[in-house]
Parts: sequence; C-alpha cells; structure tokens
Amino acid sequence: MIPLATLHVYCTNCGGGTDPITLLSLGVAVVATICAVVALARSRSEHREFLKRLRARAALRVTLTPLNSTPAADSEEPLAIMAPSGLGFEQTFQIGISNDGDSAAGPTTINVLVPFDVTKLCWCDGIGRELNIPSGPPHTSETLTRGAQEVSSRWIATELSRVSTRTPQLQFFKVGVAGDVNRLPIRIKADCDELPDDQAETIENFELMIHSNTPPYGLRDRGSVP
Repeated sequence: MIPLATLHVYCTNCGGGTDPITLLSLGVAVVATICAVVALARSRSEHREFLKRLRARAALRVTLTPLNSTPAADSEEPLAIMAPSGLGFEQTFQIGISNDGDSAAGPTTINVLVPFDVTKLCWCDGIGRELNIPSGPPHTSETLTRGAQEVSSRWIATELSRVSTRTPQLQFFKVGVAGDVNRLPIRIKADCDELPDDQAETIENFELMIHSNTPPYGLRDRGSVP
C-alpha cells in the first residue's frame, strides 16, 4: 500500500488551449466568424450597388449641326449659314444624342418641330437621302418663336432603341427652306423612361440663321414678308 504522503498525480492533458479538440473548435469558430463578416460586408456592398443602380438615371444632351452648307461669313454662330436672297433650298441637319448620366437610356423618342410653313420635313441619312420613316400626323398645337413672332409648327418623330453613356447616337433630318425665310426655329425633344422622375423630357431650342452670301453678309432679305 502506497502512503498518501508520497502519492503524486500528473495531468498530461490539462494545458490551457492545448487540447486538439478545443483548438479545432476555436478555429472553426474563428473561420465561421470571418465568413459571417465577409458575407455581411458583401451583402452590404451588393445592397449599395443595387441602390446605386436603382437610383441611376439617364441625362440626355441634344446637339444640332447643319450639314452641306456654307457657314456665314463674319459669324461664329454654328447655326449661321449663307444662301442667296430669294432662293429656296433643302437643308440637312445632324442631331447628336448623348447620355451624360449614370444609366443607359432604353427606347428613346426623338421629336423634331419646325415652323409649319416649311416646304419639306423628313428623316434622311447623312447625305440627305430621304428615309421612309412613318411619323404620324404633322400637326401639333405647339408654337415656335421666329424672331419676335409666334408661329405654328409641324413635327416628325422616330425612336432610338438605346442611348448608352459611351456612344452618342446620330439622327438626320431634312427641311425645305423657302426663299423668303432668314430664321428657322427648330425644337428637338428627347424622351426615355430612364430620365429623372421630375424631368418629363429633354427639350432644346435652336434657330438656323440664314445670311446673305454677299457683303455685308447680314441676314438675307425677306422681301415684302414681314
């Protein structure tokens, strides 16, 4: 019989954190915590991206350029051209539709309004060849301003399938200008579902100024027309 005074008890598995099962459990808990944190961060990031896309809007910008015409002498106006007084002619225009927003625009309607007394109004290609694009009745209740006078207007419309934030879209139209006209107001509208909620459509007003092709190169004579 061993005396109690000389009995020694040794524990071979009592070191804190040295039990393999304990270490494994701790590792699993740490990994689970990290995964949960990563998943939460990813979820928040995806939610922010979702909200960003949900709030993204298109911002359409419209430009107008006359083609195949002679710029007016002594004028820096991009819409000032020259033509002989009393000469009627057909003028081709290029519409540029850009998107400066943070969302691509889906189907986008383009409307062009000009004075009702023009001799022609149609869509065309870049060299003026007329395109057969149905546009509906030409009459509209909107008016345009020619100088200080309000004039009735007519319109044509077409639709672009998409306007991205990277590549502007081009559209062309042609107007017949009578010989007694030296100002041609033009209104262009662009509309899509991706515009801001408080903006019904993008509207830009332009005016083609027709100067005489002889000195002093002012606006050409309108004869007896007021």
